[in-house]
Amino acid sequence: MFGGLITKQAQVLIPAAINQKLVIELDVCSMTESTNIGDSIAINGVCLTVTEISESSSDVNKVNWSFVVSPETLSCTTLNEFFKGQIINVEACIMVNSRIGGHLLSGHVDSAIKVLSSVAEGDGLRIRFELPDSLRSLVAVKGSVAIDGVSLTVASIISLNTASPTKEAFEVALIPHTIKETNIKFLKPGMKVNLEIDMWARYAARYAFVNSSDNTEALAYE
Repeated sequence: MFGGLITKQAQVLIPAAINQKLVIELDVCSMTESTNIGDSIAINGVCLTVTEISESSSDVNKVNWSFVVSPETLSCTTLNEFFKGQIINVEACIMVNSRIGGHLLSGHVDSAIKVLSSVAEGDGLRIRFELPDSLRSLVAVKGSVAIDGVSLTVASIISLNTASPTKEAFEVALIPHTIKETNIKFLKPGMKVNLEIDMWARYAARYAFVNSSDNTEALAYE
């Protein structure tokens, strides 16, 4: 489980699309010193297992982590689009006695969605994302979502014109701290991000689906 508060930003050394092996490089810190092979780590919001840890060949103050990425994960997340040098979000799994500063995340991505716009709003940013029709019932204003592993609050939901591939979009408002500490500052229109919906919304929708008298249309996500 994760909390949606990014621990570190790292750099891609070997993209996962090459032989299904992702290798990243990050600064040595308390997180890297306490991480072992077999631990769960969220990479841009995707839960992966550390399969190899090695010293960086270029900097003694850095460490390399390797992950094996399955074809299923590559097909339903943005990991298949990673490129060498890309900056990514990294979060270690939370402990049972940890504070949950964001909201509970599983690291199981629901959809890879497009950025529609990103505009300055005071010292922050307001970013709009497409909302897949299958997930419309699971995203609500003031509710929580995770974008590339970052816990964010939905600021608004917007109806789009019929020419759009999706009927709705949603927006999040970012404060300067979030912009500084995550890779969201690099997002541009057309780029894809990993979306994980609030797990409680998922279970509530599943409950409604199971108990609906007409469950053929109660939950498109199902």
